Amino acid sequence: MAYSGAAPWCSRTAFADSGYSSGDVNNDGQINATDCSLILESYSSTSRGFNSPLAGGMKLAADVNKDGRIDSVDASLVTAYYTSGRNSGMDDFLASRYSSMQTVTYGEYGGFSFSEIEASAVRPEITLSINKGSAGVVVSPEESAGKKLTCTVNISGAARKYCSAGIHLYYDARLGLDKDDLRTFGQFGNAANGLRCWSESDYSAPKNGMKSIFLSTAGGDDSGTDGELFTFSFKIPSGCAPGTVFPFDIKYEDGDLFVNNACDREGCLMQAYTFTKGIKNWLNPLYIPESDTARCIALNYMDRGYDGYAAIADSGVSITTTIPRATTAPATTTTSTAKAPVVFSEADIKDSQYFDKGLVPEDSPVKPELSITVDGTEKGKVFDAADIAGKTLKCSLRVSGAEGKYSASGLHVRFDKRLSIVPASNGAPATYGDAVSELNNRCIADAENGSMKGIFFSSFAEENAGRDGTMWEFTLKVPENARSGDVYPFDIVYVASEDAEDMFFDSSFGKNGKLMNAYTFMYGIYNQRYNCNFKPSAADAEDCSALGRLAGYYDGYIAIAGDAPAVSGDTNLDGNVSIADAVAILQYIGNKDKYPLSDTAKANADVSGKGDGITPNDALTIQKVDAGLIKASDLPLSG
Repeated sequence: MAYSGAAPWCSRTAFADSGYSSGDVNNDGQINATDCSLILESYSSTSRGFNSPLAGGMKLAADVNKDGRIDSVDASLVTAYYTSGRNSGMDDFLASRYSSMQTVTYGEYGGFSFSEIEASAVRPEITLSINKGSAGVVVSPEESAGKKLTCTVNISGAARKYCSAGIHLYYDARLGLDKDDLRTFGQFGNAANGLRCWSESDYSAPKNGMKSIFLSTAGGDDSGTDGELFTFSFKIPSGCAPGTVFPFDIKYEDGDLFVNNACDREGCLMQAYTFTKGIKNWLNPLYIPESDTARCIALNYMDRGYDGYAAIADSGVSITTTIPRATTAPATTTTSTAKAPVVFSEADIKDSQYFDKGLVPEDSPVKPELSITVDGTEKGKVFDAADIAGKTLKCSLRVSGAEGKYSASGLHVRFDKRLSIVPASNGAPATYGDAVSELNNRCIADAENGSMKGIFFSSFAEENAGRDGTMWEFTLKVPENARSGDVYPFDIVYVASEDAEDMFFDSSFGKNGKLMNAYTFMYGIYNQRYNCNFKPSAADAEDCSALGRLAGYYDGYIAIAGDAPAVSGDTNLDGNVSIADAVAILQYIGNKDKYPLSDTAKANADVSGKGDGITPNDALTIQKVDAGLIKASDLPLSG
């Protein structure tokens, strides 16, 4: 919430000509609870994207601290004034009591460094509980239709430290509020007993599958306590398929607040902590119990940035899962007979919010390169099937060319889904290496995406303490049925969604950081658009013939010596039949010189009308296999 200056309507000249007095919103000659309520009503409306119900002089009077916004800070100041018993006027009151009042700001990290936020004297946490229990609940399909549940917003770690709050809570738009009335759909709890409160529910069209509730509080002193802030009831609609997930999200939006009465440094730090580490997000992901994911597979793939959920158990049946996002993206619907797949958005780095169109990444003064090692060998290694089947291998993600130049990173590494992650002793999918030992680190296993699965790695720090060398180490197990000619590729990919983007940045996030970030994902990894030049060593390609046809956008491999056996449909000779094989067929048809196929690949590709050569029907048939309409074991088709 960075203020860019006062709004035009709050100029001192306009205020002097309005006939209104600061704080006296209804211009009745008194500053009291009615004025406070009018301010909160305006704040609730504008925070949900609607126009303020105030106009003209009322808006001028409502902006008590003259910062260009009407929010719960103004309401708190009005409350403090009328409870003080003073009648000297709002401006004199503010001058005497709040002479050192700071502007309440909240940028990406509230204008503070991570170390400052970590050192905050007040560390609030805002959490959700469903039916007064944990953050989520899974119900059986039989009892789900019309089932009534409650959602409670809880606050801890901030007793007697806050008064002004503005919080957005999103809920799945398919859920029905128990009472369709702006004033009776929920109620504030004990945490807000000493505060004036206002809640509004958004009854406009759903925003990307979600609707919102806006909660605001104000007080004359820091009388907000820990406990239950707000509770509302909802009903699960009828006709929802097993595996359906209804997420909830506490999400910071521009203008949201959580500060003390003085709006001093402690209050600003408290606010920064609340919206960075006190709600669920990429810094503080949601924990979902295994007991819940066992009952509803789709929960494995729910964004851990959500704060709660209600889900319908799937019991292993066909799943149709719709999980909306509380952002600008439309809801994503997927269908599966086993698991709800995650769709990754492999956006172009030039579409990144971090990329300035005037930059030339090739001119970056820092040119990082990311690479994979397998069993200590750069790029990859070839093994004999008898030696490696069912065994584990140490792999690592390494960086070079960035010594002392980076602090924040978010990186996706994918590998063939036939490989299994062997967790570290602490249960994590990987351990951090020397290159990021001075940074804050976390990692999480990714869901399957086509023929690949992987791990997401992130690091951050206040200073550029990242070094060259091993960033992360992880252990993978080769399948027991590994056979001669198998190739298990690795891929370092750039992933962007409406919620987050991969990154490789310095601590300043300035021009050189943007250049370095762009260079890393354009030229510092292998990819289809900018750097499709990956090649295994000549010796490895000789030992495993399939490596000679490994795509140039991969970044590493585990390979088994020998020739790959013929597998109908396996055009790219990776041992799987997937959408990648359909792409290989279409590329070959479009440009045989640029995308040649070996004799084995051609034989595998001819799956529709065997013997009629490679045609678009072969690609269509493989697409049907990928969609689950045809079994791979049925290939090739005779007609």
